[in-house]
Amino acid sequence: MTQAELARALGVSQQAVFAYEIGDRRISVLILERLARLFRLNIDQFLGFAPEPPVRKRRLSPRAMRHAERLQALSKTQQRFVVRIIDVLEGYNKR
Repeated sequence: MTQAELARALGVSQQAVFAYEIGDRRISVLILERLARLFRLNIDQFLGFAPEPPVRKRRLSPRAMRHAERLQALSKTQQRFVVRIIDVLEGYNKR
């Protein structure tokens, strides 16, 4: 993810992201929360206080592999769009 992409996702300027990275600016609790949400972690996990959940190692079906290959062939913008659609659909499944 580029600084510009991260800045857009967090709702801050690219200069702010740069300042966070080099330690010139402290990250507010609001931005910390947005970062954790962006990377699908709770704040404890994001800060390294809680272990990450174990990753299930399952093989993808041939069909899923084809979809993954097709996704990789898309531009970064198109990939983000597809991932957002998947995220929305996951949200409906959790209800």
